[in-house]
Amino acid sequence: MLFVRKNNSSSIYSKTNEHEYFIKQLHKKFLSNKNEIIKFKQRLIKTGKAYLFSAQTSKQVNLTLLSQQKLLSLLKVHYQNWLNFTVRIWVVWNSSEYFSELTGHLLEDKTRQCGQEAKLSQYLKYISTPVKKSSILLLNEKLNKYKAGKKIDLDKVYKDFLWMPCGDLHGEPWTKKQFLEYVNNFQISQDDGVMAIDPSQDLHLNAEEKLLIKVNREMAYLRDYRDEIRRRTVYFARFLYQEVARRFNITYEDLMLYSTPEVFELFKGHKLLARELQARRGDTIIIIKNNKLKVLVGQDRDKMLKEIVFADNSEVKEIKGLVASKGKVQGIAKIVSLDSDLKKINQGDIMVAVTTHPEYVIKMQLSSAIVTDEGGLTCHAAIVAREMKKPCIVGTKIATKVLHDGDLVEVDAEKGIVRKI
Repeated sequence: MLFVRKNNSSSIYSKTNEHEYFIKQLHKKFLSNKNEIIKFKQRLIKTGKAYLFSAQTSKQVNLTLLSQQKLLSLLKVHYQNWLNFTVRIWVVWNSSEYFSELTGHLLEDKTRQCGQEAKLSQYLKYISTPVKKSSILLLNEKLNKYKAGKKIDLDKVYKDFLWMPCGDLHGEPWTKKQFLEYVNNFQISQDDGVMAIDPSQDLHLNAEEKLLIKVNREMAYLRDYRDEIRRRTVYFARFLYQEVARRFNITYEDLMLYSTPEVFELFKGHKLLARELQARRGDTIIIIKNNKLKVLVGQDRDKMLKEIVFADNSEVKEIKGLVASKGKVQGIAKIVSLDSDLKKINQGDIMVAVTTHPEYVIKMQLSSAIVTDEGGLTCHAAIVAREMKKPCIVGTKIATKVLHDGDLVEVDAEKGIVRKI
């Protein structure tokens, strides 16, 4: 496994054959027994609760009064819970897009066979609707009501959702001012008017096909659950790491350049040298092999990059993906790799992102269309775009690599194609 951070944007790479084998095994596991997805869901939720609880402890006690040993113990418990949760969200992150695409193709084929093409959008809405609403949808519902003139306690909403921007330990929670700016810029979302219909009866689906739809909807929920737990936990874990930084006279920003094993080494008196920290502020590679982690910078990083064979997208003329929300528009592409890139988005621009997050919603409302590298019919971008009735193509894999800021592009979300004009 390879983590590459370049220009403050991080990407994860694995060998193509290993990834394909992993997906095949997940397909076999979840579609061979109807109980497997339920058991997996239960385990993921259980480990998610433990992960969140271990971080909440840091807010419930006075960390400054803890002994070094007790603080280290809290860190190790939190780290183990993170590992237990992460191995399961890795399954969701890798497979939800696959199952979404598989389900979409199934419905397209079945509607043609059964002469039900007119209902395809209703079937797609059903299979792409999570079994339970995520926090971002609940937040949007509250703000829709507030914008419509209904009485909503914004102070309570702020306290309930201030963790929303905490995608990782670098992220910071909303200040009250930032939250109110978000509310002020929020636009009311209209229902798309499409009624969700369970396709099972109309399309005469067999047991395996019905199970595929169930797995897809459960994965849609777990994908959102994964993101919510991660953000809520990060909000609380920040207090824990801030205390570590204070004790060892390190800035929080520098501590974020340490790996977890290196954080543990601080308690033995081992700090990273200033020159190593300086090097890690630039482009970095983290390689994990045989359960061992290594950070590469400078010449070691450059040598590794030369050994990796990346796909050549220089001759790509058309970008293809899944239609998540129909429509066809032309506009100026703006590439969003980091949260800081959101400020580039102006009214009518086309947002081209690796993926989207809750804090992207305001800029998604300004965009005329949304295109993502990652995701399936049940991802955040797809769900929000349908609510906003904006053209959206997801799962292109290469859009952010092929397109550049300022490109005039056409998003044909009838056929799932993005073209440079």
